[in-house]
Amino acid sequence: NMGEFEKAVSYYEKLYKNDQSEALFNNYYNSLNNLNQQKELEKLLCKHTSSSNNPEHYMMLGQLYEQSNESSKADKIYKTIIDQLVANPSSIINTFNAFRKYNKTEQSYQTLLKGRSLLKTAYPLNFQFADYYGAIGDTKRMIQELLQLLDVNPGYKSTIQGYLAR
Repeated sequence: NMGEFEKAVSYYEKLYKNDQSEALFNNYYNSLNNLNQQKELEKLLCKHTSSSNNPEHYMMLGQLYEQSNESSKADKIYKTIIDQLVANPSSIINTFNAFRKYNKTEQSYQTLLKGRSLLKTAYPLNFQFADYYGAIGDTKRMIQELLQLLDVNPGYKSTIQGYLAR
């Protein structure tokens, strides 16, 4: 019911002014989205991304621009996400996962390349590269990544066997 969403938007807008928690953000975002309030969604996402380091929020903004046929703005955001990567494995992996969630295959690959360059080592991104290569059907390179991981740590043998079995 649209009336309920309008009430929810008003309610979450007031709460969000004092508390920018993830839960409130998500509820506010979903309420605006259900009312298809593109400009308000854009304002909320711009505000939230400026105070958040979560690549997921930037991805949401990029998706909003794509849905509004503003792909150049979306591409700029995706490029900025990759350009701002730091030499932190979990941050790189989170960014890769965010791109994968939104089916941004090329950007997920660019994230891995930049990440590997920043880390100056193949490990710990082998599983992500294997995932990427598997997704694009490059089985040879996928297996190379997994074998490289085994060289780094033979303890991954059963994990890799499970990965290949799926």
